[in-house]
Amino acid sequence: MKHDSQASVVYDEIRRQILITQLQPGIRLKEDAWAKRMKVSRVAVREALTRLLGEGLVTAGLRGGYFVTEMTVADIKQIREVREIFELAALRLGIGNISSHQIDELLKICDDFTMLVDKGYMAGACEADIQFHQKLVSLSGNTRLLKAYHYSHIPLFHWEN
Repeated sequence: MKHDSQASVVYDEIRRQILITQLQPGIRLKEDAWAKRMKVSRVAVREALTRLLGEGLVTAGLRGGYFVTEMTVADIKQIREVREIFELAALRLGIGNISSHQIDELLKICDDFTMLVDKGYMAGACEADIQFHQKLVSLSGNTRLLKAYHYSHIPLFHWEN
């Protein structure tokens, strides 16, 4: 596997785990452990972590290392406001073109979410929630809006302090 594609694979996995809160805020992300886990070089892990640092999903420790960024109550409020802006814009753009099949897809995701929560599978529920919100924004038919939504790194869940 090429180095740049290794870094992308690591980036995608760590990003996904942060956004579904499988990696809790404040946890240290150890390069060597991730390199072993993902079967890639430490350089690829460091590159992925540096990219996540630039995006605000991780922070640099005072003595080195990277940590999942912690969110304040104000952060959570702002995240919800941003989600509302994206999703209302998406609905406004796509409302006239949404098919019954697309509505059925959203309903199925909601059913999956409910079932996963009922069974206590929170990581799966988080994945279903991401899928629902991305599907909702994709209904706008605007690929730039979907890309902006994707790269806005909006965590869907948060840990109560």
